[in-house]
Amino acid sequence: MAQQIKHCINSRSFSIVLNGKKSVLEYRQLPNKVLEFFHTEVPVEHRGQGYAKQLVKEGFKFADAEHYKVLPTCPYVAKYAQESATAHEKELVVEK
Repeated sequence: MAQQIKHCINSRSFSIVLNGKKSVLEYRQLPNKVLEFFHTEVPVEHRGQGYAKQLVKEGFKFADAEHYKVLPTCPYVAKYAQESATAHEKELVVEK
C-alpha cells in the first residue's frame, strides 16, 4: 500500500497523488525549530486507506531528520500523535 510521497519544501507540504487526486499534509515553519502540522486532506474516495497516516509519518520522519519539533494543530495529526505515534515520534511533539 505504500505510495510515493513527494515533499515540496516551497509549498511546505507532503503529498501523494493517486488516480490524479492529491492527498496532502501541510505545515508551517515556526520559530525555535518547530513545524506546525496544520492541515491534512485526503479525497473522499481514498479515505480510510491509510494515506493520511503515511503522510504524517513522513512528516515526522522529516522533522526528526532536520532536528525539528512538531506542533500538531491539525485534528488528524493531533489524534495520530496521541494514539498512533511511536515513542520516538511522541518525543518530537510540543504543545501550544
